[in-house]
Amino acid sequence: MSDGNFNDYNSDDTAALFVSTQKKKAAEDEARRRAEEEQARIAAAQAEAARMEQEVEERKRRAEEEARALEQAERELAEQKAMKAANPQPAAKPKAEKKPKAEKKPVERPAGGNGSKLPIYIGAGVAALVVIIIIAVVLGGKKGGSKGGLSAEALAEAEFNAEYTSKEEGFDIKLKYPDSIYTEVTEEKPEDDEVIIHFKTGGSKVLDTDVIIDTYRWESTNDVITVDSIPTTPAKDMQSGLQKMVNDRVKDFIQDMNITEEKGLDVTADDAGKYAYNCKFTSEEFGSGAVSSWIEANSKGECKRVIVCSTKPGDDVEPCVTMSDKFFDKNSDDAFMVPGNNPPTSTDTEGRLEIDEMHMGLVVPKDLFKKYSTGDLNFSAFTDINGATIVVEAVESEMDLESESSIDILHEMYKKWADQGINDYYKGVDSRMFIEEAYDSQDIHLDYTADYKDMVGGIAYWERFRAGYWHDVRTDKDYNYVLITMAPERNKDVYQGIFDKLLDRLEDL
Repeated sequence: MSDGNFNDYNSDDTAALFVSTQKKKAAEDEARRRAEEEQARIAAAQAEAARMEQEVEERKRRAEEEARALEQAERELAEQKAMKAANPQPAAKPKAEKKPKAEKKPVERPAGGNGSKLPIYIGAGVAALVVIIIIAVVLGGKKGGSKGGLSAEALAEAEFNAEYTSKEEGFDIKLKYPDSIYTEVTEEKPEDDEVIIHFKTGGSKVLDTDVIIDTYRWESTNDVITVDSIPTTPAKDMQSGLQKMVNDRVKDFIQDMNITEEKGLDVTADDAGKYAYNCKFTSEEFGSGAVSSWIEANSKGECKRVIVCSTKPGDDVEPCVTMSDKFFDKNSDDAFMVPGNNPPTSTDTEGRLEIDEMHMGLVVPKDLFKKYSTGDLNFSAFTDINGATIVVEAVESEMDLESESSIDILHEMYKKWADQGINDYYKGVDSRMFIEEAYDSQDIHLDYTADYKDMVGGIAYWERFRAGYWHDVRTDKDYNYVLITMAPERNKDVYQGIFDKLLDRLEDL
């Protein structure tokens, strides 16, 4: 039997899944660049705030001068009116005997001068209003200020009516977004394996979203992880790897990130769906933020990690949560799911897998299974997107089946192979329980079949082990073969029909 392992990784690789020294260095450089830009922005904002405050003081001074001038004019007018009242001009009358003029008495003004203070109140009110408006603008531009915008309720109604796809080759993952909120979309490529797409709001409302798309690679080999290798990774390891690496990447992106709440997918839950990781955080530099993430393949079948990070000034994180969640909901239709959550919808037999070594054909639904091509395997392996697996190994044989004792020996050998089963090909099986067996001998063909229940990464699988004798008509050679089919147990009713047809209709090509 094979000494190889279907999924060649160890616990250290899993714990450090997708970590790259080069990537971390590039992320540090990017974070440093962003910090310098932010410091420059803050300095410019402070200078602008000082200018505006000086302008406010100047306006206030002018308003006070105008108020004093107006008050003086009002005072002089009142004095003139008082004087006229004290010295009225009588209408013309017939000449009469002149009388001595009465002595003019001074007019007493009310204490405090002008009896009406309304003009000065108006002038001071205008100045105060200007001060309030300018201070609100200045404070809004500072970290943790009130500028920041749209409510979670309003964002929940936002229509994701626009699309953006990276211009970089290999990153052709379409992203839907609301152009009513994001008026500017730009991208950068800090390194070969990553692009960052920036969605920016306009005007005074700030709720920015950055989407990081990077390439998944095996840490031990640096090979790109492809669609056929994702289903062979135990679900718990896949989820923990995603969670750890998203966490690390965002902390590189936002260096003063303080996670306040996080949530990873429970792969054992009945309603477990897409691999995902979410968190909320605070940052002195960015304010509040939320992250959502998933795994998706590009058009070449290369796996990408998609990280959505929404941030806004202030301590109200809910708009960020709403926006990052909506990015996930609107863009993750093609995200990878936990095995058992994406079963095939067709059980037709229009497709065929070919085992070239012994010219054996396996009848299966068309385009359902992809050949596992990672690593140098001495057997054939195929997987589907739902975690189902087919393994075939051929061992050339010169055994004489003329005698009954030879058949007995072969039978015992098959049973020993069955005792190991998928363990000889797939590393990471937690437990394996025998269910039932079937033995068949017709002419010189001998088959042995047994069913098992396996636990792999927290997911229950149905394993069917088949060992048999095969004569290759084209080469006139004989082989002993192992053919293992494995699928999530929750979908056994779907896969049983597929695998029954496969075993009943082995073709000699």
